[in-house]
Amino acid sequence: MFASTSTSIAWVILLISLAGWAFYAFSNIRSSRAEIGSEQKLAANRKEYYDDEILEGPRLERVQILGLFFLVIITLGLPLYWVLEPARTAGAQFGFEKRFTEWGAELFASTADGGFNCSGCHGGMKATGGVAAYAITDPKTGEVKSVSWKAPALNTVLYRYSDEEIRFILNYGRPFSPMSAWGIIGGGPLTDQNVTTLIEYMKSIQIPQDNCVEPRGPYNPTCIDGKLPAAENKAIMDELVKVMTTSPKEGTVALIKGNIDLSGVSGAINKARTLKGLVIDYYTEFCSSFNLRPQIIDGTLHTVGSNLSVLNEIILLDSDSGLIGVPERTETGWKFQSLLRYDMQPGHRVQVKSEALNSEILMTSITHNAETTGEWVTEIEGIVF
Repeated sequence: MFASTSTSIAWVILLISLAGWAFYAFSNIRSSRAEIGSEQKLAANRKEYYDDEILEGPRLERVQILGLFFLVIITLGLPLYWVLEPARTAGAQFGFEKRFTEWGAELFASTADGGFNCSGCHGGMKATGGVAAYAITDPKTGEVKSVSWKAPALNTVLYRYSDEEIRFILNYGRPFSPMSAWGIIGGGPLTDQNVTTLIEYMKSIQIPQDNCVEPRGPYNPTCIDGKLPAAENKAIMDELVKVMTTSPKEGTVALIKGNIDLSGVSGAINKARTLKGLVIDYYTEFCSSFNLRPQIIDGTLHTVGSNLSVLNEIILLDSDSGLIGVPERTETGWKFQSLLRYDMQPGHRVQVKSEALNSEILMTSITHNAETTGEWVTEIEGIVF
């Protein structure tokens, strides 16, 4: 409202100024006359000018009134500008986010609707989770197998990732998954502007968080201290209980859609995407009786054989590909560091080659450190595969 008012006032002032200049030009044209005599008669310095009585009387008063008029405009206009400018800026920002969200929706739409089919894999325009066709290759036998890959829900993606992390994934994709690189910088078709509008659209479809005093934006219902709504959290926990009370078979993968918030039931998911607390302890014990192992990757709970990795591909890690220092033994396995590698996730296998360790390691815990004042490294813990 205020933004609209300030815009209207600005237009009125502009029109008044233009009308004034138009009147001034018209008056000059009307008062001008054709040459009717010699240069001496037409020269301005040869014409008789106003006498002192007129100059110090009506002429001076008219100029003073005109100066007072413009002083009033300045006196009222400047404070009015400062008062209304924040609202105008807020209105402009709202319009900016609205346009970007609409453009992002066009890109997110299915191929049939002119988009890049993000909705086709991730469960429609609300991105509640879906399935994508994918082919995996057995590294030992070379057998190619077509599978249905569970695509994660994106309506809680900002619960787990920052804007920059989402941008990185969109630009470079997810190795060994159907999520290919979409940004031009990663070899995809989307410009940086396209990626930005996609992120703005994903913000608009986030599940509104509880305990939000001030949402991040008119099209972003998340906040710093917000939590997953109780109803959504209960639905996820019910699904988790369903998985936990169903006898899984080796090689099957169980999916929990969304970002599990276990803070209300003695547990949580940390930044390394590893469950901690009583719930995961119980589920791990439950799975061990079937010779299975639970693994959380990108907010998705996978259940696989205890001697299997979630993915078949093996990542090579040595001093030439980012290994830092010497791997160290722990009570349960090994720990080591690498230069920052976002393609490493818990449940993946890595072939470590060093003097202290030359084995395949099943990664059980990953921590990505990207401090602005230190080295960007990935800390890895795992067991010999």
